[in-house]
Amino acid sequence: MGIFAGGQVAIFFAVLLITVKPLGTFMAAVYLGERTIFSPLLAPIERLLYRLCRIDQGEEMDWKRYAVAMLLLTRWASRPSSRSCSPNVSSP
Repeated sequence: MGIFAGGQVAIFFAVLLITVKPLGTFMAAVYLGERTIFSPLLAPIERLLYRLCRIDQGEEMDWKRYAVAMLLLTRWASRPSSRSCSPNVSSP
């Protein structure tokens, strides 16, 4: 490993160690439903999306609904796209 690669690894771990505590605290607040620094900006957008999708924020999702949602999401994500990664090859 060269000196630049070693420096990059050292910088990566330094940034990782510096951000662990603030990011962990922020994520804990988000998962507990507490107010965060981004709440004034993101809460109205979240409420709008819930209203548009007719989602009750207080309603729990049981395992069957979760399984159906995951299957539908997986099916949607694996659909064929209109753009192909392979080059266009015309047949003679």
